Amino acid sequence: MEVSPPKRSLAVDRYRSDFGAAAYERKYTRTWFRRLDNAREHRILSRLLLRFDSPISVLNVACGAGRFGEILARWSPAATCLDFSMNMLFLCRHNLGEASADMRFIQADAVQLPFADRSFDVVLAVRLTHHIHDPSRRQALVEQLFRVARRGVIMTFTDRASPKGRLRHIRQRWFGRKRGETMIDREALFALAETQAFRPTIISPISRLFSTQVYVLLERPFQVGTGPLDRSATGPFAAKAQRDAERRPGSGLHGEGPRQERHQLLAQR
Repeated sequence: MEVSPPKRSLAVDRYRSDFGAAAYERKYTRTWFRRLDNAREHRILSRLLLRFDSPISVLNVACGAGRFGEILARWSPAATCLDFSMNMLFLCRHNLGEASADMRFIQADAVQLPFADRSFDVVLAVRLTHHIHDPSRRQALVEQLFRVARRGVIMTFTDRASPKGRLRHIRQRWFGRKRGETMIDREALFALAETQAFRPTIISPISRLFSTQVYVLLERPFQVGTGPLDRSATGPFAAKAQRDAERRPGSGLHGEGPRQERHQLLAQR
């Protein structure tokens, strides 16, 4: 598919600079609330990776300053770290220290990943989709994650159905607040995943009340069988999606109708 030129916000573009990259490196340690979120995210990611036997090949898309480097080094000593900012890659390599000896560090656009199909067992993309406001580029990004993944994709998205997401949507729509983060309908995301032969197996919000960010593990069906979702980490919305699928045999996760018609659902209304 043809992809439009990059459209990034100034907030993301500043990560290209030394100052911006250094500021991002400190982002998750500045306040106690950020440190709490960071600890939760490390626990969630560690739990999701337990679905796979170590060692595995991992691509970390938008690796930033290497916030999850220690976890990736345990599961994938030869992981590939990718970011559009060379300064971020320098920080990532520096922060990983000796653990980075066998890792690769690549500067590239996440919407046009320079890898062959199914090059990695697992593809990781944390806190990335909400920075991409253009719907066509956001969809292209998600398709690229699925394309290069052989077994699973671990990603986060800003959930419109979360309590904080609903409140933010109301404020944006009725009170003229600036757009800020781009929120995604989880049903739309899962419908797109289905067109790429993936399905959600574990869904885990960082905080059900205080965060819009949700972690999701999507796996190829032949890796996980045909059983129900792992509900130990799923919320009521994911459980509802599974119940709907069970009530409509043969229709997959999202009902009847051509899958192609649901392919564009990531676009914002």
